Amino acid sequence: MDQEVEKKEKVKTIYTVIIGLIGVGMMFIGLPGIRGSSKNVVVEINGEKFSDRQLSEYVANVQAQNPSADKENVKKEALGLLVERELLRQYARDTGYRFSDEGLKDWFKTEFNDEATYNEYLKARRITAKAFQNSVQIDESVRRYYGYIDQANEFQPKKLDELRAQQLAQKRDIKLITLPIAPFAAQVTVNEADLNKFYEEHKNQYLSAEEVDLEFVHFSLENAFSSAEITDADVQAEKEKRAAKPKRAGKYLIFDKEEDAQAANAAIKSGEKSLDDIAKEIEASKISGQAGDLQLTEKGAGVLPKEVDDSLFSLAKAGDISDVVSSEYGKMLIRLDEIKEDTTSDENIRKLLTASRGAAIYAEKANAIFDAINAGADINQVANKAGVKVEKLEKITPTSKEKDWVSRGDFQDLIFGERAVAVKAAPQAFEISPTESLFLVVTRRQKPEVEPLDKIRDLVTADFRKEQAKESQKEAAEKIKAALENSASLDDLLNEFSASSQNLEKISYAKEQNGGLDDLSLSNLMSQSEKIAEHRLATGDLLIAKIEGIYAGSVDDLDQNIRQIIEQQAQLVRANASRLGIGDYLRQKAKVKVNQDLLNKTE
Repeated sequence: MDQEVEKKEKVKTIYTVIIGLIGVGMMFIGLPGIRGSSKNVVVEINGEKFSDRQLSEYVANVQAQNPSADKENVKKEALGLLVERELLRQYARDTGYRFSDEGLKDWFKTEFNDEATYNEYLKARRITAKAFQNSVQIDESVRRYYGYIDQANEFQPKKLDELRAQQLAQKRDIKLITLPIAPFAAQVTVNEADLNKFYEEHKNQYLSAEEVDLEFVHFSLENAFSSAEITDADVQAEKEKRAAKPKRAGKYLIFDKEEDAQAANAAIKSGEKSLDDIAKEIEASKISGQAGDLQLTEKGAGVLPKEVDDSLFSLAKAGDISDVVSSEYGKMLIRLDEIKEDTTSDENIRKLLTASRGAAIYAEKANAIFDAINAGADINQVANKAGVKVEKLEKITPTSKEKDWVSRGDFQDLIFGERAVAVKAAPQAFEISPTESLFLVVTRRQKPEVEPLDKIRDLVTADFRKEQAKESQKEAAEKIKAALENSASLDDLLNEFSASSQNLEKISYAKEQNGGLDDLSLSNLMSQSEKIAEHRLATGDLLIAKIEGIYAGSVDDLDQNIRQIIEQQAQLVRANASRLGIGDYLRQKAKVKVNQDLLNKTE
């Protein structure tokens, strides 16, 4: 049925049926809330037991946030998060606040398109529907409960958010002096002893890039299946199949009372009224019921309830109206409005068949390759199974661009860093797209090393000069700031220090009013609180800025992304303030038991 039918409380659509049985939702603060079946209880929080498997999920999350962190510290932080979030959950639950069933139903519609998608979600995570329902009910209740606390928090009133937005909407007049580092660096004398000392103190800045060699198999839909494999006979068969299944659309009426349905049916058959007339009476609440449209669909597609589907497709021609139909929604009348024959061209049918059949064959062959790898196949055997040649990439670094996928973050995580795949390990799978995969082996890895001074002498010398020049540059900056403070002439100072000056009028975060500044410089100038201040650039140059005027701007002029950032930051501040305060209170009175031996074994 259409969206109007879904909104009707008494109508048992697929969504309301599923919600009644299972419910849906996501874990509060992003981690799974389903209680595990493991008997290995690593921590008990006010009587609620958590397994080592559940703690491992938190450990993995913390580790992903900080890959270089010490293992024991990661475990300690993960345990703290689990305890804190469970205490918050219990506190919200015990207040009696409960997320409504209607809210769950709406959430389900947003997250899952249909029942099949939902079932796949449960299956992939090995979660029972009942367990998921219980978890979601609690987790969504918790999230919304703390949302209400955040809104009511007297210590972080919304007025502060408004002031922050107004600050970002400001316009400013700024006199901006750019004081370059280069003239000062050129005057620095370099001797070998000082250069060597500087190099030794800053060695970690001069590391070579990590470098790997790869052997890989590129397996794609094109490798697995060719459009030439779809014959003319296949196209004709599909065409006939489509011709036998025209789509139909129409209109429906639902009656709360059977006598109203029978009266309407009689009035239509006698010609006294049309179905549209009765629909208007329903919409005007003269008759208790509901009217709506039936969208184009094939017979048996599963979009419509069976009795509605059967009735719609039993009508002979457009304009025909059914007798009263008994359905789970109540008594109904169905009108056929449109019969649409399939007009897909032979060329498009061939493309559709290629896509659907090819995807199935690709998945089958890809799974066969995975099985072969699990059975010990090397990269050459993988290539034979895929029907392609082994390719190579050499001296790949994090900045390489030989292939589009090399610069992808998930690929970089796979081959670079502390958690990268080991050299000459079994072939690793990397999915480029749903119909394109790589199977790769790292054949050589060169870890980052400190570059020898002789190789990078020019770079180290330039850095040494800049570092030594900062003091004299700073002295020059103080002279310029004094002149700005006294509104004195700058001409002689600008010439002496090869500096440049510009007047920026009414710059702001709004579109096309940033004065041509880069994001960092604009942010520095717009957040500057002192009348005169300096800001160092990555190049070593100094920006010396004097605020000469501040004007109120319109929040409505701010770019949408900036306004969203303001709101997100405000919500985060309020949420953290609320939860930290409540969390401290809850930890003081909580009963927490930790199985230290099992904790030590948890990965």
